[in-house]
Amino acid sequence: AFSIIPTCFIALCCFVVYQLPKKIVQASSRVLQSCAFLFFRFKASSYWYAIVFIARGTLVALIPLLPNSLVQVICIATLLMATMLVQTHIFPWRVELANYLDALLTSGLIITLCCAAFLISDADAQIISYLCSVLMVGIVASAMLCVLGSASWHLFQR
Repeated sequence: AFSIIPTCFIALCCFVVYQLPKKIVQASSRVLQSCAFLFFRFKASSYWYAIVFIARGTLVALIPLLPNSLVQVICIATLLMATMLVQTHIFPWRVELANYLDALLTSGLIITLCCAAFLISDADAQIISYLCSVLMVGIVASAMLCVLGSASWHLFQR
């Protein structure tokens, strides 16, 4: 019963994001003003990232409902890694520094999650070490791609 309100909110946000291009063409300022909370953080070209942002928060809140703690860690780490890869690829935040900060904080959260995974009492340490190794390689590769992409963007823009 308590899930009806958040589900309706997410569905309404998806509908608004879907309708936004049509409302912009129609010059409907009322819709833009009433739903500005969804779009003001992001660049105009990345207006759809609001759904990714809301979905990430919702899924992070729902994953602890899973019964196995190791599965919870794997799901949250995978979710955070996937959203970080999307975020570093498109740089959706209006303020450029916010994009770097989001990637840095998400990386730190994944690293903390991997370290905390070793404290799970009912999990195999070898599986956790493999998981942490894969995630750490992914974080380092993402960071390198982010730095190289940003450097090349700045060099070619001049």
